[in-house]
Amino acid sequence: MRILVLAGFRYPLVQPHQGGLESHVWSLVRQLRARGHLVLLGAPAGSDFLDAGIPELTWPRFTWPVDQARTDASLPEPIRRLQDEALDRALDWLQAHPGAVDVVHHHALCARAHERAGDLPVPLVSTLHTPPLPELVEPIRRAAGRGAGPGGPETLVAVSEHTAEGWRAQGVPARAVPNGVDTSAWTLGAGGERLCWFGRIVPEKAPHLAVLAAARLGMGLDLAGPVGDPAYAAQLARLCRGRDVRWRGPLRQAELADLVGSSLCTLVTPVWDEPFGQVVPESLACGTPVVAVRRGGLGEVFDRTEGVRLVAPAEDRDRLAARLAREVRVLAAAHRDPEERARLRGLAREEAVRRFSFERTVDALERVYRRTIRERGRTARPSAAPREVRA
Repeated sequence: MRILVLAGFRYPLVQPHQGGLESHVWSLVRQLRARGHLVLLGAPAGSDFLDAGIPELTWPRFTWPVDQARTDASLPEPIRRLQDEALDRALDWLQAHPGAVDVVHHHALCARAHERAGDLPVPLVSTLHTPPLPELVEPIRRAAGRGAGPGGPETLVAVSEHTAEGWRAQGVPARAVPNGVDTSAWTLGAGGERLCWFGRIVPEKAPHLAVLAAARLGMGLDLAGPVGDPAYAAQLARLCRGRDVRWRGPLRQAELADLVGSSLCTLVTPVWDEPFGQVVPESLACGTPVVAVRRGGLGEVFDRTEGVRLVAPAEDRDRLAARLAREVRVLAAAHRDPEERARLRGLAREEAVRRFSFERTVDALERVYRRTIRERGRTARPSAAPREVRA
């Protein structure tokens, strides 16, 4: 197949990845090309895989306004206009070259592609990476009213059944295609004595809870990930002072896998409804067990999962930190014997390979592409020779 993938606008698709969306789209393009599909990418300047030389498919870089606090929650209006203009240029190019691709796979947190779905010359598949966002719900519902969905101009998939249910409750017809993990990149490690937390440093992912839990246990903690909210990161840095916390910053995938694989346990501490929880299967693939707050897709996807212990959320941060610490103690006791630790880590790895491999995710997305193309009465044409896959 010939596929146009439209990435998010904020961050380039390059390691170290800025978040789960960027990691997912980067891995998807890489895997689709490895399978022989011709994949064009629309993404921010500086991204990997922008090798087609099509200017309309390169989003401009932007500078955050100095008078506005940087946050992951929303984009300032001037940047939002840049985002809309970038998507419009890409979609205008597609309309001017209707035979270039068979299907578009859209990942941007932007209404523009949904609004224009019915006018595109090829079908549109959109992945919903977040809980329902007010700025997207109404445009998608309007598109659905014009015939989006099976047989219409747009097919909507979400990263977990929990997230799909949330969108369906808002009148958006989404089906679930769960995320996966590249188990060839996230490899089995021997474990260690320290805890780890990795992800974007933002309030909703609440790494401060991991700091508090580790302090209760008297255990060391490694934090890794890019800063998404500088004001929150400054508060977190103050909390870490005088504690056995190593702040590793953003790490490339191989470095991060080494860190996770050498840890006793990964803490996953959201205070929002996590759409999926990508760090969980990444940890399991390294053999590292997980203690996580049961929020959003974490409860739906990872309940009764080998190597995962879920705790109930709580408004009080000290109470929640105590719950996390209690479950870590149980894990630490089970992993005290070296032979038993190796056995349990092997089981966690097997769970990741069996249930969460990225191969399964791409298999499912290929079926979605083919079904969407077929329902639009089109035929996917053979791709050109596979492009080189870059690590």
